[in-house]
This record gives sequence, C-alpha cells and structure tokens, in this order.
Amino acid sequence: MSRTLTLVIGALIMLAMATLVLVALPHRELQAEVPPAQLKPYTLAEPRGRATCVDKFFRAVLIAPVIGFVSDFEKNGTLHQRSH
Repeated sequence: MSRTLTLVIGALIMLAMATLVLVALPHRELQAEVPPAQLKPYTLAEPRGRATCVDKFFRAVLIAPVIGFVSDFEKNGTLHQRSH
C-alpha cells in the first residue's frame, strides 16, 4: 500500500511541476505583454475557426484513444493494448 501511495504522490508532484512550468510561468511572463500595433482584431470567422480546430484536435487526440481503449477492455476484459 505504501508503494502505491508513493507512486501516486510522485505522479501528482510531477503533474504539479509540469503545470507550473508549462502553464503558470509562461502565463506570468506573457501577462504584461502588449500586442503590437500592427495586430488587427479578430474577424467573426476566426474565433469560430479556432474553436472548430481545437474541438477536432481534442476529439482526435484525447477522446478517440480513450474510447478505443475502453471498448477493447469491454471486449477482452483485459487492459492489454490491442495488436495491429
């Protein structure tokens, strides 16, 4: 039990450090940045296009592998990866 607890705590510390380095510190550095004068405001189509692109990426990269993994588990009853 203590070994599992150590692994979980280690994973949470690593996740916290990664979030700090990849999200919090860059946000702090970029917070004071002022956009250049040449930068024009977004048109109405640009935010919609960005949202569509992010949605497709999210579905393809994050959700699809999980759904495939879950369906394999339901079929096989094991956690082994499928062989191609």
